[in-house]
Amino acid sequence: MNLMTFCVAGRKTFWFSFLLFLLLPVFSAGKGKEKDYFKIYREGDRVIWELSASLVGREWLLVNQIAAVGNGYYAQVGDMSGEPRILQLRERENGRMVLIQKAVMSKNAGSNMTGLPKAPHEIADFQSEESGNGKALRLDITSWVVSDTGMVDGKLRTLTLKIISHPDCMEIVGWRERKGGQVQASSCLFLMSGQLMRLRYEDQRVGYFRSKHLVCDDTTAKEEEAYCISRWRLEPRPEDMKKYQKGILVEPREPILFYIDPLTPAKWVPYIEMAINNWKPVFERAGFKNAIEARVAPSTDSTWTLESCRAAIVYKPLPEENAFGERYADPRSGQIYHARIQWGHGLVEWLKGNYMMQAGASDPGVFTEGISDEWLGTLLSVIVSHEVGHTLGLTHNMGASSVVPVEKLRDNEWLTENGISTSLMDYSRFNYVAQPGDGIERKNLIPRINMYDYWAIEWGYRLFPKIKTLEEEHAHVSAWVGEEQKKWGQWFGAQNTSGDPRCQSEDLGDDLVEANTYGIANLKRVLEQLDRWAPDADGSYTTFRNMYDRIIFIGEQNVPRGQFYFYMQQVVNIVGGSYVNYDEKEQAVRTPVEREYQRRAMMFLGEQVFTTPEWLLKPMLSGKVENDPLRFIELVQSGVLTMLVGKGSGLPERDSVGNYTRTDFFEDLNRIIWQDVLSGEMPDVYRQNLQHSFLRQVSSYGSRGGPQAIRFYKGYMADMQGKLKQVSVANTDERFGVYCRDLIQRMNRFLK
Repeated sequence: MNLMTFCVAGRKTFWFSFLLFLLLPVFSAGKGKEKDYFKIYREGDRVIWELSASLVGREWLLVNQIAAVGNGYYAQVGDMSGEPRILQLRERENGRMVLIQKAVMSKNAGSNMTGLPKAPHEIADFQSEESGNGKALRLDITSWVVSDTGMVDGKLRTLTLKIISHPDCMEIVGWRERKGGQVQASSCLFLMSGQLMRLRYEDQRVGYFRSKHLVCDDTTAKEEEAYCISRWRLEPRPEDMKKYQKGILVEPREPILFYIDPLTPAKWVPYIEMAINNWKPVFERAGFKNAIEARVAPSTDSTWTLESCRAAIVYKPLPEENAFGERYADPRSGQIYHARIQWGHGLVEWLKGNYMMQAGASDPGVFTEGISDEWLGTLLSVIVSHEVGHTLGLTHNMGASSVVPVEKLRDNEWLTENGISTSLMDYSRFNYVAQPGDGIERKNLIPRINMYDYWAIEWGYRLFPKIKTLEEEHAHVSAWVGEEQKKWGQWFGAQNTSGDPRCQSEDLGDDLVEANTYGIANLKRVLEQLDRWAPDADGSYTTFRNMYDRIIFIGEQNVPRGQFYFYMQQVVNIVGGSYVNYDEKEQAVRTPVEREYQRRAMMFLGEQVFTTPEWLLKPMLSGKVENDPLRFIELVQSGVLTMLVGKGSGLPERDSVGNYTRTDFFEDLNRIIWQDVLSGEMPDVYRQNLQHSFLRQVSSYGSRGGPQAIRFYKGYMADMQGKLKQVSVANTDERFGVYCRDLIQRMNRFLK
């Protein structure tokens, strides 16, 4: 018999001798009162769930995960198998027990429900019988465990069934038959809190994952219009509540415990521990010490499994250059019950390449000496710590880096005090603005947990025991946001803020034209460093090409990718953009981007990409990179044009307050696309390709962009035709005249 027993009250587990553990239910010794317990075990081929009668009506969280994968089945260890479900046992009049599904959790922001919320509904029923001591219930749950539509997808191979005891859950593990192969699924059943945590309504000025508040009773479930944030339940111990209210740091009743996958390479474990523990002082702002803790998998406990942990860092020995953190919250309160961070081994190579691209000019030794494991571990801890932030409930703050003055990114003393971004939750990777000779220390080339993160955690996790009602608390924390955001560094810019150039990934500084000009200067220096590398041992330039691809490469469907293209994207988004801020009523207020900033963006594009970037061609001309230079430049420029062409039709036609208008856009297009032709100069082959690509983009956009776009660009084309006719008459060069007539014919096809 494989037996598991739990003491629920106070979440303290008392282990008795093995003999007593097998023979007797486990009770507490406190004050002579029995504590609730539950256990699960096998009787032959049957699976028995035994529990205190007092636990009938309590709610349980079922979490299913992939523990192992058989040949031919596509899945990854550590992935969720379905979404966590909130279950409840209820008693029927005929003595049977029914298992009800009350709600489903989701990792997605926006709503925790998968589709419309279902009313609580029956998913299984069991015949109940008294246990030997007459004070507990025995339920035969075999059919629910084994069935391919029961506890988890896939019919269980019964002989593989294992039942494992853990401090706060019971785990059922076994191989299951699924379409396409076999998978070992781990199903963990946790007893949930007896009372719902008090929710906290979202505020769009602070970045938290959220869910529509689900109101759920015995027979109905409905989503309210209000959203609540996702957060762990951190509360003082009852005896410490007065200290907490006085502002004295206290330890939470239940800290957030992260376990590190035992498969993690040993050299990276200390840095992952650091990534988790770096959040400890952040929670002190909310009144809690030792609120979060990293733990290494116990080496002496044969029953320990990663799947049974509420929060874990899962390592994937795969070439994935990525990491992600997900959390599962109760939609009725926002309480996070389960979280996972997964990262692939390829992330280490990604860190090497990105650090060289963005910070290599300020740290040139990496090209000759490489990057030490110690520094790579530090970089890894930054990425993992960002993902920890997600599992704590924080969303991306893509606007955090936009409040930093560009020139301060070159000031080592200022960076030591303030950092390259006000939040680790931004996608500000490394300091690509700093120039050689600025004397920037390594620690100031990377982001860190910063002032916004401290504030956001305090806002989400600070408790207000003296405030009695939810409405009063909401008013209090809303006013708090208004006051806090008057301070420098506390502004939040959401990832999905449409049209706001401050809220972009991979960017830095309050002026992207200036910042990315510095960035391109550094990319040129990086390419010079790479060009000094010797060929690989086999005489090829594979290593060089892989690094060059991080600067710029042509991806799927001929779309450019890489650091250079990031710089272009970010600046394109200035054109036609608007700043989005929220007032005290959380209403969005849009302000057009300054006219001069938009014009500078257009000139940047003209200088950096529409004037042939010949520095990118050197590796092709030397044979180190196997690309056709002409086609390569055409695709890079075409990719930027695809983003730019649609901007003009959204601009105001006329403006009396100094905004950037369509007329400004036309004039700037003429400067950056047509200046040579309009000046009577015959463009070279690169410029000819650019101009032909521009006409194709306009024709394509005009045909799919609706009547306004068609009118907009037809007017522009007609005006350009007139100018081309004039300039071709004034120029006697026959080759130039032929080229102009060809352009006019191409425009005619669009104008028809």
